[in-house]
Amino acid sequence: MKPQLCSPLGRILVLIFGLFASAASPFRADAATCTTSDLASGSAAFVAHSTGTTTSGSVFLVNVSATPNTIQCSISVGKDPTNLAVSPDASLLFVENDADGTVTVVNLTDGTINTTITLTGAPMTANLAVSPDNSKVYVVTLPSPLPATPPAASLYVISLPSLGVSAAIPVTAPATPTPPVSAPGLGVAFSPDATLAFIATEGLTYIVTTASNAVSATSIPANIAEGRRQESEKDFARFLRYALNSSSELEYHLILAHDIKAISEKDFRSLITQTIRVRKMLYALLKVLASTGRTPPAPARAHNTARPKPTADPPSAPGR
Repeated sequence: MKPQLCSPLGRILVLIFGLFASAASPFRADAATCTTSDLASGSAAFVAHSTGTTTSGSVFLVNVSATPNTIQCSISVGKDPTNLAVSPDASLLFVENDADGTVTVVNLTDGTINTTITLTGAPMTANLAVSPDNSKVYVVTLPSPLPATPPAASLYVISLPSLGVSAAIPVTAPATPTPPVSAPGLGVAFSPDATLAFIATEGLTYIVTTASNAVSATSIPANIAEGRRQESEKDFARFLRYALNSSSELEYHLILAHDIKAISEKDFRSLITQTIRVRKMLYALLKVLASTGRTPPAPARAHNTARPKPTADPPSAPGR
């Protein structure tokens, strides 16, 4: 059966059949293990079913071509499976399992388990998405339950087709005073061209540049911190210019996110204003360094706070 989870309709089917499966205990108990013939024809939806945090869960294949729709077979996965994602070419199913902190990768040719990827920090709350160009899977996690002082979310990048997984990438924006997480809700989605990803917590929406897997806002303070450890004020100024370029990159990402309605008008105005404010502070710091005579001043650039747009001047240093 050809999975339909990549489309909005398929995602709706997952929600509908999730409710259906909750009320269909006899079908769950009797569902046979999926085979090649089960996956060979027709249309299907997949439903994650948890039997608790101490035993393996299942993914049910629902035959949406049949009338009425029926649970045709099941695939055994990890403990407490919650969210699912299908690769754009419908060859792989990714299942995140909260209780054991893993991602089960299912081969949709025959229903066998390709591999199980272990993440750090089980149990977890997580969500995941496959990039439209089929090059990577983003898995965003938080510990479960959340501690009294919630940490930043973590981003894991699973490379395709190798299925290698990155170390945890903190999803933080130090320049933004809002707490990074206030509740365990998580969401992740890619732009249609796969150049950007958007990670939402209950507190903020973060923008990730997928070419580098870098959270845009974090590259600004990271460059400042790295520059401060340099041996000369001249080198420090060089890293401040990298931070300036990162602020322009962040400004563009915010405008793009606003244009495709990934963030609200209110959030856009707030974040773009903060970005411009940080850039002005960086210019001021460069001027202080220049006053010592040990580094050239930063070129002046205008800022239009009434209608924020990317500045037209060329960057003052190569991007990082």
